[in-house]
Amino acid sequence: MDEGKKNVYDIYTLHLVRWREEMFQKTQEHVMQAVLKLVERQRNGETIDHSQIKAIVDGFRKCTILRGNIIWG
Repeated sequence: MDEGKKNVYDIYTLHLVRWREEMFQKTQEHVMQAVLKLVERQRNGETIDHSQIKAIVDGFRKCTILRGNIIWG
């Protein structure tokens, strides 16, 4: 964020902020339900693709915004 200018971001950070506002907030509950179903399937003995879960967790972590601050993982 630009010093002294609230809500002014560099392009990369702006992209993350907009992605969070437009996608993450609207879909996070559905995505988490899908991840939990994958975990449940694995616990029931099925083989799952762990890279899908890793990619989702990484995406959530990169776009976590807490109290106006970007948290980088």
